[in-house]
Formats: sequence, structure tokens, C-alpha cells
Amino acid sequence: MCGASGTLLLLGGWCGVMWAFLRSLSLHLQICWQVLVGRRFMIFSQAAGWGIPLLGIILALVFSGVSFRFGPTCHINHKYSLVHLWIPLLIFAGATVILTFATFGYCVKVYLASLHDSSASTEGSNLPTYGKSIRTVSPRQAYRRVRRVIALQWRGIAIVLIIIADVIFFSVVFVFQDNVVQSVAKDPSLAKDWIICLIAAGGDKSQCFNHAGSIIVNEATVSAVVLLLALNGIWLLFLLGRISMFAGWCELFVSHLPKSCRQKEFVSVDACYETKKQPRISRSYEMLSRDSSLVTAQYHVPPRSFSSPRAPQTAPWDVRKTYTQAERPEQPGQQDMNPLGMNTI
Repeated sequence: MCGASGTLLLLGGWCGVMWAFLRSLSLHLQICWQVLVGRRFMIFSQAAGWGIPLLGIILALVFSGVSFRFGPTCHINHKYSLVHLWIPLLIFAGATVILTFATFGYCVKVYLASLHDSSASTEGSNLPTYGKSIRTVSPRQAYRRVRRVIALQWRGIAIVLIIIADVIFFSVVFVFQDNVVQSVAKDPSLAKDWIICLIAAGGDKSQCFNHAGSIIVNEATVSAVVLLLALNGIWLLFLLGRISMFAGWCELFVSHLPKSCRQKEFVSVDACYETKKQPRISRSYEMLSRDSSLVTAQYHVPPRSFSSPRAPQTAPWDVRKTYTQAERPEQPGQQDMNPLGMNTI
């Protein structure tokens, strides 16, 4: 039981830090480097987001182990815990903080540059000429692109900052706790008042809490750490949760059920009752009939349609099929006669 709870605690810490780092890296690539993350980044994220935590848990359990250190709660032991847990966690947390603030710095730089941009718009006569590079982006265009990405990713930014702040606070508190415990183990005289009080009280530790302040972390700090860790799941639900996620999980769950347990399409209560009562007439009741009067329509391309690349077919012109008269030969002596100039004085 202790091993399972300790492993889950370490897995939650590792996964929270790694996925926050990957989310911050994705946002940094999109905003600062204009990289469109796609399938390759998704595969890399899945491999790193689950592979590195599993590797870290294996190293922590093999070289340090877990034990009951905080009442009924199991946690990693102090031996080699800095090398196999706290330092790697703080490295990824620090990298996440650096990427996040670098992204924010770039956004501020772009915003300030857009304020000094003299061009009011990229449309109209201010369009870039052919001689300029296609990759040249005005400050106003960059600001619009950054603002659009931030509007879509602000929830991810918020959850990254929350989780990283919790992890850093968690790491500092428990590293300090380990150092205090090790200092007491090396110098037992630090716990002399605590031991004397326990002897005088007959082992009742509730009467000696005032003498334990120098050898343990105070209760308020530990309670704050536990509360912040418990709130991470709630923050994830509110910031990253979508109704479509629940609908997708329901559809996935229903798709694995037997066909007899799936909910059939509802027509009406009377139809369902008549179907069970008289199965022979179930097909002809309301809209349950399988016979369909639908006719498949076919589209015939007109001969003079210009929707396709081919040229329209032109039919030959025959004079005999029209009402036009054939051209008559002119009589001799009438070549220079002008009909409009006749009978004029």
C-alpha cells in the first residue's frame, strides 16, 4: 500500500511538471518561432510526457524508495532523493519558467513595436512590394498573430504557471524538511527539549508540540502544500475541461458495450409498446418501416456548362434547318446601286 501510494504521488508530480513543460514549449514555438506544431510534435510529446516520468519513478524507487514519513502518507526517502527526484523536477520546472517568461517577453516586445508602427493597416496602398521578402512581417501583423494565439492558449498558460508555482513550492518545502531531519539525525542534541518533554508527559506528544518547532516544518506550511496539490486537479478541470470531452468519453464507453445494452433510437412510447406486442406490424408502424421511397438522383452535365475544364461541344450549323434565306446573286448593272439614295433630289 505504501509503495502504491508513493508511486502515484511521484507519478503525479513528474507528469504535472513534464506536461506543463511540453505545453510551454509548444506555445513558445508557435509564438516566437512561428512553428506549426503537428503530428511529429504530438508523438514527441506523448513519448516524453510518459517516458521521462516512468524513468524518473524507476530511478527514485530503486535508489531512494518510499516510506511513511508524514503520518499515513508515503513519500520518497531522503537518501539520493536530490539526484533522482528533486533536481530533475526543478530543472524541468526552471526550463518551463524560462520558456514562459521568454514567450511573455516576446509578446511585450511585439506589442510595444506595434504601438510605434506607422502603418495603420496592411491593406490598400500599404501592401508590401514584390521586392520585399515574403517572410517580412510588420509589427502590427506580428501583434495580431500573437494576440490571436494568446486568446486561444490563455488557459494553458494559466495552468502552466499554477502547476510550476506549486511544484517549486512543494520542492522547496520538502527539501528543507529533509535537511532538518538529517540535521537532527547528525546532532541529536537539537531534539533534547522534545525528548525531555515526551519523557515528562509519558509519551503524549500533543503536550510537546511547542518544543518541536525547531526540528520540523510547521503545520501551516505542510497544510498549504497538500492543499495546493489537491487543487491542481480542480484547476485542470475548470481551465482545460470541455463538455465535448465528457461526450467523447460517453461515446467511447457506449461503443464498448454489447449491442443489446446500447440505447436504441427512440421513436415514441407507443411504437416501442406496439413493437413488443405485435412484432409483425413493427416495420410498418410510424417511421420504423425499412421500405424507402427515396430515388437516387443523377446529375447530368449540360452541354454548355463551363464548370469543367473541357470546352463546350458546338453543334454544326446548317442553313437548311433554319429560316434564313440563301444569298441571292446580284443582277448585272446593280452593283453600284444604293437603296438609301433612291428617289432623292
